[in-house]
Amino acid sequence: MSHNRIPRSVFASLVAVLSLIVLTTTSAQAQSWLTMAGPTSRLLSSIPLVGNLLNADFPGAANPGMPLVFPPTFHGEVRARALYLYSQKQRFSNPVLGFSTDLHTDLGFNDEGALIEVTARAQAGRYSFRAHYDEWLTTFKSGNGNLSWPNYRMGLDLDLYHTPTFRFGANCDINWDHPVLNAAPPGMTAIHVEWDRPATAGVHAAYNPFGHGGLALTCETRVRWPITENSRITEFEASGGLKGPETVTGTSALRGGWRYTTIDLRKDKAFELDIVWSGIFLEYVYTY
Repeated sequence: MSHNRIPRSVFASLVAVLSLIVLTTTSAQAQSWLTMAGPTSRLLSSIPLVGNLLNADFPGAANPGMPLVFPPTFHGEVRARALYLYSQKQRFSNPVLGFSTDLHTDLGFNDEGALIEVTARAQAGRYSFRAHYDEWLTTFKSGNGNLSWPNYRMGLDLDLYHTPTFRFGANCDINWDHPVLNAAPPGMTAIHVEWDRPATAGVHAAYNPFGHGGLALTCETRVRWPITENSRITEFEASGGLKGPETVTGTSALRGGWRYTTIDLRKDKAFELDIVWSGIFLEYVYTY
């Protein structure tokens, strides 16, 4: 008994034709979606939050006045910050061994710190990726030890509300390295403790209105809360200043601000380190 088989050449031709039909149909639908957003965009624009989120990712999706839907907008930001910190608390203890010492008064650690923080942020639509690098000029140390704080931190931002002048959203951060403390409490041998990497989640808001006469206000605030059990960081910062006129290459701004940080580190249910930092900073911000 013979079986009817479709020749390979015919089968290949059918596959090619079907693929062409699918691609043509998809292209036509995509083009009509890009050029006929009128009724849909009017509906979406009537829902403020949803419309704003779509417009941040795909400009024109919820704007009846725009005939096309465009890809996400891309932005970038680079900032350099000079930060002065004053340590209000540096308590190192071990309930198991029965000691508690103040790193400043008992071990001579300095209670002032200074650093240069450089940040780069890349944004596509509502999503941002941040990279932070801290260059410590003055650290918390003495002849009895030192505290080594991570230099690198990575972060992600999600703008829940985004306009050309205002953005508000959620964020998360994680330090790249481990905090390390070397200390020699009175009457004890030197102790070396490596803590877990701190990670946080928080919210942020930035307001950058259009200026008059070439200058405009600019302000930003961030709050972070701990999401790791043994390395807990809670931080608040706020800044404000002036930005220059908008140009084709970007905008520059100069801001001053204040940061308040509490650090609670635990290791093996024994070693505990409690720190409170408060500081002021001056920063230069370039946005494009």
